[in-house]
Amino acid sequence: MVSELWNTRPQVATTGTCCLVGVIFQQTLFIANVGDYCVGGVAAIQLSPEHNANLEGVRQELRELHPYDPQIVVLKHGVWRVKGIIQVNKLEESFNVINSRTRPLAAYLFTKDNKFKEQFVKKVSAGGLLINDTSLHLVVYTLPFGGVGDSGMGAYHGKFSFHAFTHRKAVLYRGFTGDSSLRYPPYTDRKQKCMKALVAGDVPGIVCALLGWS
Repeated sequence: MVSELWNTRPQVATTGTCCLVGVIFQQTLFIANVGDYCVGGVAAIQLSPEHNANLEGVRQELRELHPYDPQIVVLKHGVWRVKGIIQVNKLEESFNVINSRTRPLAAYLFTKDNKFKEQFVKKVSAGGLLINDTSLHLVVYTLPFGGVGDSGMGAYHGKFSFHAFTHRKAVLYRGFTGDSSLRYPPYTDRKQKCMKALVAGDVPGIVCALLGWS
């Protein structure tokens, strides 16, 4: 799919991307990794040391996260690379693959299966979700855009920008009447019984406590 879309730049298909891409083919979901490389000419440029597959510790961690896939990291042209496509045996396993990592800024799903769409929306945690397209939610001002967890905090766009960059000041007014000595020490046995009855919603217990009955 990537080769067809980028037929004028076939090197894109062999280096990775910075997006999480999902593809369904013959009832199997293929998930591209979170993205460790970007294309700079023909060479792959590392974005961050945390995802540097040239480090043995990183490769070992990836192998432990994907014990079912011995080719999760491959040595190509003298450079260690994270496998671009992760194959799963069941569609539901894709949720575990996504949720086992830090929550992404966006997650995409391509399918005609309405039931699977619903499961994807319910079970996948991400800043935003998009079905059968990519990045389009960015231009819809009525939808909040932002991350969750490691991918960011808060959201903006339209009214969500106003809420994100303003402070809602809490103000409470009350009078001096209707106060109760139950709030203040000393907290006698009678007061404690009455408070326990109030918390439990035990009306007879409240009455008994106020009257001093055990």
